[in-house]
Amino acid sequence: MNRVSTDSERLFLALWPDAEVRRQLAELVSACRSQVSGRPVAPEKLHVTLAFLGEVPTTAAGAVAACVDELPGLDTQVRLDRLGFWPRNGILWAGSREVDPALAAFAADLHARLARLGFRLDRRPFSPHVTLMRRVRRRPRLPSPGIDWAVHGIVLVRSQLASAGSTYEVVRRWSG
Repeated sequence: MNRVSTDSERLFLALWPDAEVRRQLAELVSACRSQVSGRPVAPEKLHVTLAFLGEVPTTAAGAVAACVDELPGLDTQVRLDRLGFWPRNGILWAGSREVDPALAAFAADLHARLARLGFRLDRRPFSPHVTLMRRVRRRPRLPSPGIDWAVHGIVLVRSQLASAGSTYEVVRRWSG
């Protein structure tokens, strides 16, 4: 295994796209690749991070699951209608101009509960986005995407870092 140690794991909570949204995102990545060079994110890794927990003790997964179990289900809509570029990081992403209020409230509640468990999370307001490519030098000249994503729950993901890139394993799913 590629974990740092056998008693810790790297975890995050995310919105995980269904096959149709994943297909649309993969098409967007392909269109971007026709204009810019960089490292595309593999279709099976495309997601929206709700909370990055980092390297945590393996026992923490149970506490995270219990925390999410207490939350109301999530049935919402994400509209990916913005193509963005962070030049400092070389990240090309698809995101939302407006965040659905139900999703914003869910993310805030989730962060508050995880903070009470002792997790140190990003303090910036939640802004749903999907990383499409890394090591990009400029934003491609493409029209804004128009991907509508019906979200019906969240997932807990284990990420393992390796020299060939990270691998993701969905550990648990919560339906809306």
